[in-house]
Amino acid sequence: MMKKSCLLPVCFLFLFLTISSVLADERPKTTVNNFYGWYMENYDVYRDVFLQQKENFDPELYKLLIKAFPLEPGSGFWLDFDPFINSQMGAKSYSISKEKMGDTKSSVVVNITNSRGGKKSVTVILKKIDGKWKISNFVYPEFELLSFLKKNIK
Repeated sequence: MMKKSCLLPVCFLFLFLTISSVLADERPKTTVNNFYGWYMENYDVYRDVFLQQKENFDPELYKLLIKAFPLEPGSGFWLDFDPFINSQMGAKSYSISKEKMGDTKSSVVVNITNSRGGKKSVTVILKKIDGKWKISNFVYPEFELLSFLKKNIK
């Protein structure tokens, strides 16, 4: 009888460690999919509630976006497009198409259909920070966001 009662806590410990391991090994595309799911729910107010995404972003990019979002045309520089979809039009839908996995850096291609039916792709760059994949840049066909923000935000 004593052996069965000891076995139960061991089973729970094993289950907890297994679940923790699986969650810690979350793939980059999972982080990106979770972010864009949040974005689609908040597309019209994302700048106001961006604080909710702090844990999913590399601190450097997060700080630059927080500085850029409140800037207006009269301030010299302003972010006059949506950096998550590289458009001035809202997004209608998105899909994840490709994931390139590395040990500490990865990329995920996101296909976006805007509200007028146009299609674009954005490559999301992620870094592994403290065991978690965090969004560190958005790359568009013409330029990439991190350098653009660094150059223009003083």
